[in-house]
Formats: sequence, structure tokens, C-alpha cells
Amino acid sequence: MDWNKTRKYLIYMLVLINLLILSSVIKHNNNASIDNPYFSRENMADFDRLLEMKNIKLEADLPRDIYLTGSVNAEYRDFNKINHPKLFLDYDIKTFENSKKITIRLDKMLQTIGEDEYNILNARQRKEFAQAFLKKYFPSNTYLEIKSDDENFLTYKILYKDFIFEESMVNFKFGSSVVIITATDLRPREDSANKKNTISSVEAVLSVLPQLKSGDVIKDIRLLYHFDLPAEELYKVKYVRVFPYWKITTQDDVIYTLAL
Repeated sequence: MDWNKTRKYLIYMLVLINLLILSSVIKHNNNASIDNPYFSRENMADFDRLLEMKNIKLEADLPRDIYLTGSVNAEYRDFNKINHPKLFLDYDIKTFENSKKITIRLDKMLQTIGEDEYNILNARQRKEFAQAFLKKYFPSNTYLEIKSDDENFLTYKILYKDFIFEESMVNFKFGSSVVIITATDLRPREDSANKKNTISSVEAVLSVLPQLKSGDVIKDIRLLYHFDLPAEELYKVKYVRVFPYWKITTQDDVIYTLAL
């Protein structure tokens, strides 16, 4: 018997059991968010040790807030001349996926929005153009820019009560002589009356631990609204119920875990 491997495995199991017991206690106390024991010095040391034993590196900041929230009823807005009159008046639009997704192709590096002209040759100009585009054609939506390492690609997603709507987005892809804009318009309608505390970010990582592999690097952890449907069903529905999920991003994968 390899005693070193056995000892390491036993320590791993004891740390995991300790954290799982803590999770069970918290779930039976819906007011545990006030001073969440997951973020005590001792439990964070156990958590760090567990990641180290699994050879998983944490580069993301762990959000420490626990949120009282629930599901949200949402509606896909069809892209047509009634729902988006200015957009269809100003651009040649191709609709896809039962009119729930559009593509716009722009073949000039100088674009006009209203009375303003925008060069889109560098990163600052591209961001100014994208923000002006959203303000004019989606004025009732609040968008958050999703950071990217690629300066030729900008993504904006709807922000609802400080949380991203994962499936509602406008993308701008800038080429050497062309801009491709794609968009979906999923909008919140009403909150569920049933609310409960979300699990912590630590619990979220623990819940996906079996899906993580040795050498993984956790780059980002964030709470957002998301719904899980097969790709072929995604745009067939009009009304959906989205739930709070923790989104865990590694160097080469994205994992969602339900936050309730």
C-alpha cells in the first residue's frame, strides 16, 4: 500500500466531509447569509487545501455576498418592425431562429447613428459606437459590457437588478473592413414571489468539483440569470423562467450550477 497516497486521499475526504456538513447546516438556516461561516479563516483554509489537493488554481475573486432571490419570468422579444422600428428602418437585417436572433453586416469603417458619425478603427472608437448603437436601438434595456481579451470583439448583456441575463446579448465583431452585429432580446417580465438565499460562491465551486480536472484554473465566478435548454429548443420558446446560477469559468470551459 502506498501510504502517502492513502494519507492524501483520507485528508481530502475529511476536508470535503467537513465542508459538506457545513453546507447542510447552512441550507437548514435561511438566515445564514448574515455571517456566512464558509468565509471563516478555518473553512477558507480547508477550501484552499482542497483545491490544492485537486491541483486546481483559483485566480478569480470569490464573491462573499449571499443573495435573497428567486426565478424571473422572461420573454423573448421577436425582431420585427413593430418591436424594433428604428433598427429595421436603418439597417438591412437578417433574422434567424424564429425571428429571435438577428445579424447585421456593416461594410464601412465610418458609421452614422442619428446625426453622429463614428469611426470604428480603434478600441475606443469601437466602444463608443457600440454604446451609441445600444442607446438608440435598445433604449429600454440596461447593458453591461462583458470583458474580453479580444479587442476586436465586444459583448453586452442585459443587466437586471445587478445581475446579467446570460441569454440576452448584443455582440459586435470588428474585422479589417466589416462589422458583424448579432443580437438576442430576452427581457425580464416579473420576479417570482418565492425567494430564498443563494448558496455561496464556495459552495458553488464545491458543487462542480467533480467536473473540474487537475490543472484547471478558475478565472471567473459570478452570479447571473440563466436557463438551461438544449440548443435545438433554445429559440422555439417565447416565455421562459430563468434562475439564478453561479457561472464558473476556467481556462477552457464554462460550468453553470444552480444557486438556489
